[in-house]
Amino acid sequence: MRRLLQSVWVLLLAWVGLGGSEALAQVDSSALFEKSLSLRRYNSRDFSFDTILYHKPDTALYRVWMYDPALRDQQYAYLGVLGSAARPLQLHTGAFRPFDLGFDQYDAYKFDPTKREYWNVSAPLTDFEFISGGGNNQQFFRLFHTQNIGKSVNIGAEYRLMSTDGFYQEETMNNKNLALFGSMVSPRKRYALHANFTTNNNLNEQNGGIQPGRLFDSSLFFNPLGVPVNLLGAQSRFNERNLYAEQQFRLSGADSSFTGVAVFHRFHYQRQYYNYRHGTPSNAYYPAIFNDSLATFDSTASRSLHNSIGLRSLDLLGPWQWEVALHQQTARLRTDNIATQNQNLAWISAESKYKITAPLYVEVQVDYVFANALQSNTHRLEAGFGYEVRKNLGLRLSVLDQSQNPGWVSQRFGGNHQQQFNNFSPVAERALQLSVDLPLLQLTASSRSFRNFVYFDALGAAQQYAPAVDVLQLGYASKLKFWKFTLDIQHGWQWGMEGPVRAPRFYNRDLLSIGHKFKAGWELQLGAEFRFQSTYFAPGFRPEIGQFVVQDSLQAGGAPIFDLFAAIKVKRTRIFVKFEHANQGFPVNNFYMVPLYPMYERAFRFGLTWAFYN
Repeated sequence: MRRLLQSVWVLLLAWVGLGGSEALAQVDSSALFEKSLSLRRYNSRDFSFDTILYHKPDTALYRVWMYDPALRDQQYAYLGVLGSAARPLQLHTGAFRPFDLGFDQYDAYKFDPTKREYWNVSAPLTDFEFISGGGNNQQFFRLFHTQNIGKSVNIGAEYRLMSTDGFYQEETMNNKNLALFGSMVSPRKRYALHANFTTNNNLNEQNGGIQPGRLFDSSLFFNPLGVPVNLLGAQSRFNERNLYAEQQFRLSGADSSFTGVAVFHRFHYQRQYYNYRHGTPSNAYYPAIFNDSLATFDSTASRSLHNSIGLRSLDLLGPWQWEVALHQQTARLRTDNIATQNQNLAWISAESKYKITAPLYVEVQVDYVFANALQSNTHRLEAGFGYEVRKNLGLRLSVLDQSQNPGWVSQRFGGNHQQQFNNFSPVAERALQLSVDLPLLQLTASSRSFRNFVYFDALGAAQQYAPAVDVLQLGYASKLKFWKFTLDIQHGWQWGMEGPVRAPRFYNRDLLSIGHKFKAGWELQLGAEFRFQSTYFAPGFRPEIGQFVVQDSLQAGGAPIFDLFAAIKVKRTRIFVKFEHANQGFPVNNFYMVPLYPMYERAFRFGLTWAFYN
């Protein structure tokens, strides 16, 4: 009997080791592991000690082929290559910034330290992205990693590289972005810290655009490298470094109370500079030469320190959220290679959102600069009323009254080819906007009035247009699904532009795709993207000052752009191929995106994204 029991025991062990392992192998352990994972991201504004509004990581196949930051979330006009100077097509003065150096041409590609996302993960997460292809040696590389240390500390890093040789002469671009971030919450949930360090670096060869003539009269097939350009040997560099930290301490409220008040302190150190080099500045391209006829090295830079202290509510899900703060900012400016100047600003801000009933709410945001060494006092006031029945069903009405100082580059700039000595009035914008959100349609209508609009003329000299310019903007977006087809429409119209206030009357981005999910879990999408902007005298670009300038000789836009793509998702891996500007030569051979900067040629791109857990 004993030997029989021993034999049964041996057979049982053998089954567990052999047959049993085969049975367990039929279960996808990686899928079970993923279901048990907790991968949560949030913005510091979404943080409360007891309640955090988390967002899901982006793992969808949809729009994975939109790798270009200037085209992913909104439409920009840019110089034809990934990472080049870009400007939005929709008219507005932008977010309220009491101090701004004024080099905004690379904003679409930068890591913004004030909008950095933070994470809370149960296992280390790594995300890898790589795009390559085309005849211009274009590369896009992104590596992201985050992990928790214990339960209350998270650290992470994100690196992004964009580079290309360009289609025409002297178009090499290299853009590098790095972000290091971390967060921690004390064990008793009384103290929290969110911090990040970001660096944005863009190095561009500047050809000043092509010399018009033969390119637009040629046949479809030509050698772009043989097209003459305006500048040879010119180069620009934009660099920005940021150190940002936000710490808060709970003054009242206890764990799981979902109420309370916190005192916070925000710290933001920023360094920016823009350099322009050219070894042969006697070129007729420039309006003047002030310092050196043999070589150009222009440099404009700033260092600023911004501190904020205030109180905020912690009840993110309650009927009333509010925040009040006092801000102080010191900036040291270098207006040329030698001269420096100090500026000091101080302002107060307050914001509040109150839910009247379940679907009704009102919100107000106020900023008032009471100590401003740059110009007269500036301000921002925005108030909104909303009615949100549920997701994708509601409306919002808002009013905006804002005045802010022009970029410092338009006030003081000392270079080899431009000398700016201006004392411009603050730029004012007033707007009334209505947004209607329906299940299949989103509508927006706004009336904007601009006064004291600051612009650069065709030769790069800063000017101010005092009369009021009233602009009407309409837009709608819709995402329709039928069977396996998806139609994503985004259209916008603008009327009332005059003088130096320039924008296309119409612009759009439409996307038609068909998708299929296989029984094995794979997902496939095929589709086409269509972009268009109406013809207008678009601003050109002057690299020696890094600004878009008003011109009246060349028109941009007026031709469609079709991209074709195919994408597949296998578990955590997403792969796509894309045929960009597939319609080159139809209906026109070539056209400008920005005056003197033609639209790029046809190009095949290949992309891969892969997320994995350690």
